[in-house]
Amino acid sequence: MTKERAANTSNFRFDKNKIDAILSELLLRAILCQQFHLKNNQINIQKTKLGKPYLEGFPNIQFNYSHSGDYIILGISDKKVGIDIEEITPIDLSIAEHYFCSKEYSAIMAEREEHQVETFFSIWCLKESYVKYTGKGMTIPLTSFCFTVRDEVIQFEGKDENMRFELLPISEYYKTAICYQDKERIDSIEERTLQEILRYFDTSKEK
Repeated sequence: MTKERAANTSNFRFDKNKIDAILSELLLRAILCQQFHLKNNQINIQKTKLGKPYLEGFPNIQFNYSHSGDYIILGISDKKVGIDIEEITPIDLSIAEHYFCSKEYSAIMAEREEHQVETFFSIWCLKESYVKYTGKGMTIPLTSFCFTVRDEVIQFEGKDENMRFELLPISEYYKTAICYQDKERIDSIEERTLQEILRYFDTSKEK
């Protein structure tokens, strides 16, 4: 972890945010070393002016990560990718009325009451995955694009139409969405425990 990255993590208010930021980078480094055969000292994570992280010197390795609750999720591709995970927790649905497009809000409120929060987080994750895919952050108004989700079929209405979106079955207590370029596909979904990640760095020191 670079000194600049360590300084950034120290600015987070809550300890959990510090820990999640550190673990997200450790997960990324472990995967890059194991599957892309990079050395740890080759990995230099930088950020664009709008805050999207990228790997300096390796333009064909694109990544994005997100964390919520007990999960950190990482997407890696040779093309742009955006990913988001959110723990399903009680939330004020008026947020959707103010920050989602009217069609999305209407779809949420049309659901049975016990399904409204889950639908909210499905749409929220899809919107976040798109924003993170573009790398433009919150300069994109959330009302400028719209999602419709029916029977696991996702429809996107916005300026860019050449992306694919999926809701990933990570856990019944979380919603996870990924945005990637059309004509691409997801090769695999793997799960790593914290112990496995830490063990990798312990064993790599011994080599």
